[in-house]
Order: sequence, then C-alpha cells, then structure tokens
Amino acid sequence: MKKLEKMKKDKDIKAMYKIYKVKFKGKDSFNLYVKNLSEFFRITMDIYISGYTGVPKGCGKGPNGNGEWGRADAIKYWADKCNVKYRDINKYFYSVDEVSAYS
Repeated sequence: MKKLEKMKKDKDIKAMYKIYKVKFKGKDSFNLYVKNLSEFFRITMDIYISGYTGVPKGCGKGPNGNGEWGRADAIKYWADKCNVKYRDINKYFYSVDEVSAYS
C-alpha cells in the first residue's frame, strides 16, 4: 500500500492521469487508475522497456506455458487481471507514453 500512496503523490502520475481523463476521456477514478497503473508497470515494463520476455512472478507461465510472452500477451494479461475493457487499454498506455516514452 505504501507504493500506491507514493505513486498518488508523484507529479508524473498526476500528469498521466490528467491526460487519461482529459485527452482520452477515461472514466476510472484517480485511485483506481493508480492501482491499475501500478499493475500495468509491474506486468508490462520488462517486455516493453527492455524486451525481456520472461513472465513476472505471479503472472503464470505465459500463453505457451514456457515462462515467456510478448507485448500483446503481457498487456492482455494486465487488462484481464485489472478488468480493463479492451477499448480502454490504449487510454492507459498512451496516457503513460505521452508523459514518458514507454517503448
């Protein structure tokens, strides 16, 4: 919980949320956005930033059961885990990407 509280105070996270709400017309509350964003970073950061294909701990064994996945697999897993609708995935991704490049 300390991690989420720290994220809520971060100026970049606040900027990302503003873009999510204003530019992309996102519907989630700030608290839910931060919670989902925390999982988004945990689940997708390795594959998007460094290209590391290993599945993070607690995220299963990947679609082929070999402990690896691609970007699409990671983001789908995140969306399913956080109950983010398909049409809203890009709202999260681009709210982050517009503040700091995410790929």
